[in-house]
Amino acid sequence: MLFFLQSAAPGSSASLGAEQLLLSNAADLIVLYQRREAAWRLRHDLVEATAHSSALALADANRLLSAHRHASVESASALYNLSTRQLSALTNQVTNERSLANLRLREVE
Repeated sequence: MLFFLQSAAPGSSASLGAEQLLLSNAADLIVLYQRREAAWRLRHDLVEATAHSSALALADANRLLSAHRHASVESASALYNLSTRQLSALTNQVTNERSLANLRLREVE
């Protein structure tokens, strides 16, 4: 193409046509480069957004896990306290029944 441009007489229609073709090709290359750069930026932004959303999702999962652990500990603690109260009540009941049985035994003797 460059050879054709050099061999054409300056100012001739062939020379002007070749120049327009070169300018058109250059413009196409610039547009292609801009599109490629925009696509690269879009990919880069997508990777950053994905990493950010993954980090947020991981943080949410950690918060949920922590809340679940806390609730489990509270549940276990409540169950232990309930069991302790029930055991204490049962112990008191057995002690009272034993005392009543001892009183009845003394009355019979």
